[in-house]
Amino acid sequence: MRLGFYDSGLGGLSVLKAFIERFGNKFSYFYYGDSANAPYGEKTPQQLLELMKNIFNFMQDKDIDLVISACNTSSMYLDQIDKDDYPFEILSLFSAMKKFFTTYASTSPIAFLATQATIDSKRYLEWNVEIYPIACPAIVPLMEAGDLESAKLAFDEYLSQVPPEIKTIIIGCTHYSFLVENRHKIKYNFIDPAEIITSQFADSVYSISFVRSAPSDSLNLDLSFHFTKGDQVYFQTAQSLLAI
Repeated sequence: MRLGFYDSGLGGLSVLKAFIERFGNKFSYFYYGDSANAPYGEKTPQQLLELMKNIFNFMQDKDIDLVISACNTSSMYLDQIDKDDYPFEILSLFSAMKKFFTTYASTSPIAFLATQATIDSKRYLEWNVEIYPIACPAIVPLMEAGDLESAKLAFDEYLSQVPPEIKTIIIGCTHYSFLVENRHKIKYNFIDPAEIITSQFADSVYSISFVRSAPSDSLNLDLSFHFTKGDQVYFQTAQSLLAI
């Protein structure tokens, strides 16, 4: 079974990494990073829809069996895509989070750190929990430029905007997963959509009808990438973030 992952650039590698750490070489992996159009957080809904259609057409040409949306921003608009146009199922981070919150019991507010487009979508209101949204526009451009140290400083600055009574934070952009350090975890409980969608996939993959082929028995990891823009430094950054 060939799994395809996509994001505006490097962030979705956190989702890919979670899958590889859990499933190893049971599947074949393909990653599409639309780095030429990053950041998605500044795009309009119509722009995001056109970009997703281009990605899905590309995935179709690559004979992908199942696509995992590894981009929080675009997943907020994924239900506006006619999925019948494509031969594969598409799993959404937004839908995974919505399912997660159907069994999440909390009467306390939760901070939601995300891109501006994700915040503007208001889709998080469907999770039926009290959300305190914080737009974090500086992080993705810094990470895409390979400036991880500045991205970490920006992340700390956005965390400082979280009200002191809030102790739980949703990582609303897959780029941010790479910035959460142990010192942050001491203070906050982080809800990471990468971990949630991986767990939900694990619970369903062997019973859902869209599984069209058996897991691979190959000894080596079958992993390939396509970035729409990037130099040697960019690819080195991607390799460092994936670190498998």
